[in-house]
Amino acid sequence: LVQRFKEASVSQDMPTVNIHVVDAAQLPSDPVRPKTFLYLAIAAIFGLGIGLGVAFFLEYLDNPLKTHEDVKRWLAATLLGVISFPKRVESDTPGSLESVTDAKALQSEAYRSLRTSVLFSLADQEPKTLQETSTGPGQGKTLTAINLAVTMAQNGSRTVIIDCDLRRPMVHKTMGLHRQRGVSNILANPKEE
Repeated sequence: LVQRFKEASVSQDMPTVNIHVVDAAQLPSDPVRPKTFLYLAIAAIFGLGIGLGVAFFLEYLDNPLKTHEDVKRWLAATLLGVISFPKRVESDTPGSLESVTDAKALQSEAYRSLRTSVLFSLADQEPKTLQETSTGPGQGKTLTAINLAVTMAQNGSRTVIIDCDLRRPMVHKTMGLHRQRGVSNILANPKEE
């Protein structure tokens, strides 16, 4: 009786387990995390969205003058002509004087068109002085000034070209001339010949 009482008390102290194995566990074929395809798809969508957003924002900030209509609309100025350069041409190379070297070249015709526009810009009289400038170096000021001067001279106009670039004068190099005195020398000593 004592032995049965001890067995009953021991079995009473032990928790009863009502868990039964229904199916045996199986090893999954794919990992649960990370979901590589899903994460790559989300990253691609966000990347394209951010890239397009940045591109549109930069295009919105980009506001240079690109067309003839932009010049008329934003500057309220008359466009005299457009000179296109098919490749980068240094201004001191001998072949850069299109209006002198090849009268049938496209650039030569563009310079003649520019000359005509300049002459017709003041219908009552021929302009006495022209100034050419740009925002920075290497934008074709020297080539345009020389070619315009040549086409004006070919038209019968008395033409003098003065290179007032005190840092990097290029007209004498382009024309193949030796520079004796510059504008600063003449301004400093006007009586000296």
